[in-house]
Amino acid sequence: MKKKKRNWAELNTDYLIKVFEMLGSESAGLESLTLVIPFVCKSWYKASLNPQCWKILRFPHALYAESWVWWSRGFVYRFMEEYRIQNFSFAGFVKLVVRRSRNSAVTIILPPECTLEVLELISNECPSLKYLGLHEDLFPEHGKLIEGLISKCKDLEGLFLGSTRSFKKILIRISLNCKNFNDLSVRGDIGYKEASAIVRLLPKIKYLRLRWTTLPRMSLKRILKGCKELVLLDARNSGGFKAKDDEILKMASHIKTFMIHGKPSYRNPCIDESEESEESEESEESESD
Repeated sequence: MKKKKRNWAELNTDYLIKVFEMLGSESAGLESLTLVIPFVCKSWYKASLNPQCWKILRFPHALYAESWVWWSRGFVYRFMEEYRIQNFSFAGFVKLVVRRSRNSAVTIILPPECTLEVLELISNECPSLKYLGLHEDLFPEHGKLIEGLISKCKDLEGLFLGSTRSFKKILIRISLNCKNFNDLSVRGDIGYKEASAIVRLLPKIKYLRLRWTTLPRMSLKRILKGCKELVLLDARNSGGFKAKDDEILKMASHIKTFMIHGKPSYRNPCIDESEESEESEESEESESD
């Protein structure tokens, strides 16, 4: 007896929306939502238009220098072919997916190519943002607008800054407007002024990710002394201090997960063995960020 072939077009719409929403968190999520799913069948296309599918707008190359990685797969060519357009605008693509979210986006990791128009669009149409990622190339030209954007994100919980340009001004905006903020990731130079700004303006920060930064020993000590509620400090692949520094390790004894120089070189002996597997998973996730 032959098995009846499944008709994918008859899948429950709510189920499809949930699956497509989960796809958004993947590195190729936007690629799937724009180039694959809409062309399977009419029911999939209709489900993909639901704002829930566009809550996480993660541009795959936004946090890396190798911006050619995503485009080398021929995304632009495929997009132009599928939508029958003559020219591709990166700003236009960003605006397309932001508008698809219909004010429901909670995570946006922006590419370096963003224009003033795109940033203003996000500022006006993404009031529910909880996590925002900003490439370093955005700061020289759009620093003021970024400050204003963050001021509007009342629900912001986490932020990636690809540069320490306007660092203190941005942290001031966070301290004044983002009461639930607890997760900061930074690239660049974390000097004593930047470290002091973190301590003064974000004293209750819980997650601090300073990978691939220049982090002098005095700056690290300032953070360890002032941020007593840290549960994770990731300073792997950063320069400016020694991994086997007894004073630093002692000062970090209150932090559940403290990672420096490429791997967890310090484990808090107070942590339960039952929690070690969870900590290991956090380390792996941080390694892949």
